[in-house]
Amino acid sequence: MIPKIEAQKKITTLWFTVVGLIFIFLLSKSIIDHAMDVVLYWGWFFPLTLPIISLISSVLVLQANAVPSLTGNVSTFVYRLTLFTSFFYLLIVSLTLIASFFVSGFPDELLSKSGLWLGPIQGIAGAFIGIFFFKEER
Repeated sequence: MIPKIEAQKKITTLWFTVVGLIFIFLLSKSIIDHAMDVVLYWGWFFPLTLPIISLISSVLVLQANAVPSLTGNVSTFVYRLTLFTSFFYLLIVSLTLIASFFVSGFPDELLSKSGLWLGPIQGIAGAFIGIFFFKEER
């Protein structure tokens, strides 16, 4: 068992760090590379990351305004599964983004196709995070 608040902090740190780095990369690339299709890339990036970042942020705000009661523990297995799923999803998002800059032809084809593999993984990661962050201890 692991303290729930500690597990949530680690998962939050992973998400905000990786999404923040991708955001900075895309922002820099958008400013420097005038040939980049910024609408394509930002339109691809936000739907892949904002739902889960918003979910985590919402829970953090609710917890900050509530009476501290997160003294419960969570299963180490569930925590590790949530952390691994999150890491795997963010890795695949990052690799897809990087690959899009090296694909010959049109990157929009790769980004469009990436929904085939990113969508299911996002659903699984989102489900674990949703349960992990919202589930009340009984």
